[in-house]
Amino acid sequence: MHPDRFRFFPTAGLFSVMCLSLAVVGCSGKPGSGDGEWTANHERLQTIADHGLAGEDDVPFALERLENGSVTERVLAAWALGEIEHAGAEPKLREALEDPDANVRSNVVGALVKLEPGDWVDILATGLSDRDSFVQQSTLSQLPEPTPLALVESISGLLNDSDDETVRIGAADALGAARGDGVAEALARGATDLAKDVRVHVAFALGKIEDSAAIPVLVTLLTDEQWEVRANAVQALGKYEDPGALEAVRGMLEDSSESVRTVAASIVGAG
Repeated sequence: MHPDRFRFFPTAGLFSVMCLSLAVVGCSGKPGSGDGEWTANHERLQTIADHGLAGEDDVPFALERLENGSVTERVLAAWALGEIEHAGAEPKLREALEDPDANVRSNVVGALVKLEPGDWVDILATGLSDRDSFVQQSTLSQLPEPTPLALVESISGLLNDSDDETVRIGAADALGAARGDGVAEALARGATDLAKDVRVHVAFALGKIEDSAAIPVLVTLLTDEQWEVRANAVQALGKYEDPGALEAVRGMLEDSSESVRTVAASIVGAG
């Protein structure tokens, strides 16, 4: 199958990368009203994030607000320190990984990763293991490509054990961006997920990894009750130059869904 034809078959309500807390201010202009009025401190922190340093006291100010500010000030401070990528902020940012607010911790993880410390993979692992699903989800969205193999076990755990569907979807997407032994096995855990949208993303990810170990899992997904899952499984099988995979695709030419039949025909060349 031509790579250009490999596309995702979406369903209503699918997970999409949200405007995460490290961009919340940039998206909405101001933080929520639950933390008081928009103040000069908020304005200054956002200005630092948007336009960089205007004076030598900007970094000390942001660090002080990260430690002692209100919730939205701490969120903004972490975001700003990440945007300016100031190496001197690293010690305080590390301390803020224990902040009681999930939005702050999410931004701190992103800020620290931007600083590219030697243990950046461990920092991402910290975000993935956070007690709050929002931090887990935002960390998944910040993973580089390809996904580091050192994080596959943690991500697999989220796919298998998280109670949050969007986290499980994000985990499937992240595993689809990983390459190496064990990735197909990790994704297989999501093939029986009760949530349709998770299975849709798992099927798509199994095609992206281009590992023949994914073929048996994809074949089982050809019998899924949801056509979107079957369509993604069919096109994923088309990524593999394997006679058994193509034979399985050929069998989908009689599928009850026109979309699935069309994808199968585009792979096997049927009219």
